[in-house]
Amino acid sequence: MILLAAGGTGGHLYPALAVAEVLRDLAPDLGVHFVGTPDHLESRVVPAAGWPFHAVPAAPFPRRPDGRALTFLREFPKGLRTCFRLVERLRPAVVAGFGAYLTVPPLLAAAAQGVPVILHEANAHPGMANRLLGRWASEILVSHEDAAMAFGGRRTVTTGNPIRAAFRRAAQADGRRAARRRLELGDDEYLLVVTGGSLGARVLNDVVASSREDWLKRRDWKMVHLTGPGLFEEVRSSLPEDTRLGPWFEGEAFHSLGGRLVTAPYCEEMASLLAAADLAVGRSGATTVAELAMLGCPAVFVPLALNPDQAANAAALANVGAAAVVRQDKVAGQLSPTVARLMDDAVARSAMGRAAARSGRPGAAEDVARRLLAWASPT
Repeated sequence: MILLAAGGTGGHLYPALAVAEVLRDLAPDLGVHFVGTPDHLESRVVPAAGWPFHAVPAAPFPRRPDGRALTFLREFPKGLRTCFRLVERLRPAVVAGFGAYLTVPPLLAAAAQGVPVILHEANAHPGMANRLLGRWASEILVSHEDAAMAFGGRRTVTTGNPIRAAFRRAAQADGRRAARRRLELGDDEYLLVVTGGSLGARVLNDVVASSREDWLKRRDWKMVHLTGPGLFEEVRSSLPEDTRLGPWFEGEAFHSLGGRLVTAPYCEEMASLLAAADLAVGRSGATTVAELAMLGCPAVFVPLALNPDQAANAAALANVGAAAVVRQDKVAGQLSPTVARLMDDAVARSAMGRAAARSGRPGAAEDVARRLLAWASPT
């Protein structure tokens, strides 16, 4: 059995789900379980995908002495004790962590009990949890060569960032055509998607509110704006009366766009949505960057301020001509004209899309899965 520790945000969870999908194909009789927190995305998405899920207490390491330090001091020992018992009971052959603070208790518990620990680092700049856990890891799998250098090049293998099967299918030759048919987009229509990720981004929502009227003066463009679940209500008050709301993407009923602007909290079928897009605007989490690269979708990234991971991820695509980058402190003045310029320049978008596709690594999920199987069944 293999235990995958992942969650907190989609950027940490979805690569693990992609690997689990491949593990099921390669070794159908091998058990795959997940461990994560009880109150984040993984507690809902993992069971819905059919995987056994174990919730454990966890709290982020405090970066300054405030109330969060007390929460950490209370939750970390509880999480560690819970994970020791979990590892003893499940007896996994290998435990793999995909970054974020919640992976620290299960991976420490595994290492202390002699279970091989494997890390996957999705970002070009490794996060705090993986930098801490690196000293106990049997192997470190990275998406970027820069991350390998940050670990000193020891015990590292460059695999790329695993992408879910839905995105791999959408990246096939007929994937974009199928996605656009589902949205009833004509050959002479274009789609702009703005998303702040699974949690949303208020700074992007604010720019959309002030810019969407100008962007949609281009009558051949439609737009989907994903606000983030926790931010949707505050966006609702600024919506045009004819805007269609969330139900267009529920379950399998991925309906046509209807009007030219759709605003919704979140989309469960991001592979179809981004495969249909002609331009995407959003944060530059590692998974988002890898998904857009695989789909060959041109992008404008606004890296989260003070986050070197996202800045490095965005730079990786910008440096090969696949994306534009707008710093968060410049977003008010630069994002809207940058998006408008690309909406008007089909040649530039096409060149960016080709560059993005060249940088994608469609075999990453299988590479990671095979590395885990090798540790789970050593010869």
